[in-house]
Amino acid sequence: MNTSSAAVRIGGPQDVLTLIPYLLGFHPHDSVVVIACRDGRVELTARFDLALCQDPPQLRCRLAHLCADERRFILVAYTDDVARANEALHRVGRVLGPSQVLVALRTDERRVWTRGRPGSQPVAPRAMLAQTLRDHLTAPLHDRDHLTARVAGPPASAMPTASLLCADALARIAALDATERCRTASQLAIRGRLAPDDLTDTDAALLAGLMGDGAVRDVVWSQMTRDNAAEFVRLWLRVLDVCCPSLCVPVLGLAGMAAWASGEGALMVCCLERGLSLDAADPLVQLLEGISVSCLPPSAWDTVAATLAADEPVPVG
Repeated sequence: MNTSSAAVRIGGPQDVLTLIPYLLGFHPHDSVVVIACRDGRVELTARFDLALCQDPPQLRCRLAHLCADERRFILVAYTDDVARANEALHRVGRVLGPSQVLVALRTDERRVWTRGRPGSQPVAPRAMLAQTLRDHLTAPLHDRDHLTARVAGPPASAMPTASLLCADALARIAALDATERCRTASQLAIRGRLAPDDLTDTDAALLAGLMGDGAVRDVVWSQMTRDNAAEFVRLWLRVLDVCCPSLCVPVLGLAGMAAWASGEGALMVCCLERGLSLDAADPLVQLLEGISVSCLPPSAWDTVAATLAADEPVPVG
């Protein structure tokens, strides 16, 4: 199977459990993970809270876009509750199609059970596989809360300073004409995506303020491709570090789109969730929501990017 940047061969349940945290970016708990495969390659990975399986209509809605004749699925329930795991795997498998499910697993993170087979196996990853993943992919975070914290913005203690930085940035932007705004944003984005730590807090706040201008945002969008999307993820996370809530929604949209295009779907969802809590009507947030609900793979980036030159991005899904 192929991950976004490393080709690895999956030989059994232990290998699946080793791979999943790298696909998600964190170690899941009390979750169902669905790995969608096409032609023996991982196409996308989705994670749901176990509680979603208690709401069949909502579960069907969330899974509907995953169904395709060419796709096969690996299902994993993360819980030590056998009854909840079996119910979740049954309901998810029924929606996706029993014949499309390659294997269904349950793990308490110490042992792993294969549904329909007796006995269990210890969770013991192959050293070679683990090393390959470490060499090619970002180490997963301990849990999803750590991922959410990456897009949470400044802590409360730093918010007064962030508010002053953002207010100063807006005053500077007001003195720029349209051409100067586009040029400034383009230069900051190029410099920041190559070396995000070189951006000062003042630079980052200025870039955040500039992203509130749709025409300027489009200039920055045009720089992003799937090949450099990971650089944009690092850029926007740096900007969010100093961005007050009044300016961060467009930045969250940009960060989410970059995360999706680079294969970091879980980070995209964290951006989406915070964006929805701040301004659910924002066009970029709505676009992200459509991508998330539709479970679009990163390979659809070129199609979605074509909508971004419009005054308002076209909803997906």
